[in-house]
Amino acid sequence: MVSIPDPTSAGSISHPTAIPSELAAKGCASVYAGGSGKYGFVGPTTLAFAELSTNYQTAGPWDFSALGNLPAKTKVLLKYHGRHVYAEKLDVGRGGPGCGGHKRVIDLAPATAAALGFPGLDVVEYLVEVTPTERKRLETEFPKGYGANIPGGVKDAISGLTDWGRELAKVLNFLGSSAGWARIGKVVGGSVLLMIALAELGKIGTGSEANIKGTIQKTLIG
Repeated sequence: MVSIPDPTSAGSISHPTAIPSELAAKGCASVYAGGSGKYGFVGPTTLAFAELSTNYQTAGPWDFSALGNLPAKTKVLLKYHGRHVYAEKLDVGRGGPGCGGHKRVIDLAPATAAALGFPGLDVVEYLVEVTPTERKRLETEFPKGYGANIPGGVKDAISGLTDWGRELAKVLNFLGSSAGWARIGKVVGGSVLLMIALAELGKIGTGSEANIKGTIQKTLIG
């Protein structure tokens, strides 16, 4: 996994250093007007992006998960024709058809597009990653994972939810069956009889073993 320098301590956020020659993935990108984003205001100088949807062809609701349903304000490293820029997720969008053989995954804010020299619709390289400072915050907030291309990310979180749902389905199926209720009845009935027997034993002082056995048999038989 590639390590990205922290823009808070490594110069301008729009000109990162030590960038790999190829980033983790490619996707179709477009440009949007910015303005009031879901997670913050996107002004004319804001380096931001909107994560698009995989189900843009439907009438909604859209999933806004073309990049793995990243948390708000996750930073992504973008590359286009030799230019690089960090951008922050401040919005989401419906999306649209892809380009260049890739699905459309991201909308670039005006400042982000300008920093990349991006024309409006084309394929970009991207790396869903975070700076050391951001990583620490996200690992605390999202212990099960917080995005694609990150160990323990969205796939692991989805897998955990799937396993939990599968186990819940087993429990509900058991409760919905006659055999399940029969077992539950036996357990409850046995517990009640045991409690009655213990209560009767409590009434016995220092009686003989025969008297104790007789009391238990009388209780269990009725």
